[in-house]
Amino acid sequence: PGAPIKTTICDTSADSSERNTKHRVARWPLTRRSYPSSPTIKITGRIHSCDGSSSSSSTSSTSTTNTCASSADSSNNGPITVEAWQARPDGTYSSLRSGVEEGQCRATIAVGSDSSFHVETLAPGSVGMFSGIGPHGMDLPPYGPPVVNFFIRWQGHAPILVNIPSSKSFYGPDLRGPVLVGGSGGSKNGDASAQITSWNAGKSGDISILIDFFLATRPGDGATSSDDDSTSLSNVLFCPSWFHVSFFAEPIAICAPSLLDFFEL
Repeated sequence: PGAPIKTTICDTSADSSERNTKHRVARWPLTRRSYPSSPTIKITGRIHSCDGSSSSSSTSSTSTTNTCASSADSSNNGPITVEAWQARPDGTYSSLRSGVEEGQCRATIAVGSDSSFHVETLAPGSVGMFSGIGPHGMDLPPYGPPVVNFFIRWQGHAPILVNIPSSKSFYGPDLRGPVLVGGSGGSKNGDASAQITSWNAGKSGDISILIDFFLATRPGDGATSSDDDSTSLSNVLFCPSWFHVSFFAEPIAICAPSLLDFFEL
């Protein structure tokens, strides 16, 4: 939380440190390969308000069902906060400590009046059992698919935490366990929280992705839910229990920040 407001997640400029690292990505869980450079990803997100009493929130590239308002029709429902983060192209995350490597492959994204946003980034690397924050950049298999993480809060709605894959070329299951697989109101990533509406790779290798995000209204709350309520729901989403399946999972910065006093993450 608290990443700077940016138009990029990882810095896409030619002289950035993120750009000038090898792209380490896995095609299956046991190994990952290194490539000389990482493609640029252009992401457009559309955020929809959905009736929390209904389980249906499907959409197509041109329309939504009557349980979800289109992004343009949702713009008067209160402020929206979109936070995004990902592994660097080499499969490591920037430090979890406040003020250290601030904003490296992390961003708060401005949302337009039509409840949509645009952001560019570099394709993330794949992380393994140490979730990209092992000592001295060390990581071990099994590796997972490369993903960009989005945490979206909207007044009067249940927050969502979703992982958007940046590659279509990962084969096999993710063997690392349930790390950062939250959804809306208790649903899981891959349920009705988000949908990749289009995914296109250009001749240069750059990728354009259109994503629809669905946030369920909280029955009885309307647009008057307090920040405290939103924070409580967010903590439940990040910290479903006191036992963390993966010790090196990023949520320890929220769920168990005292661990940062003992480990240089």
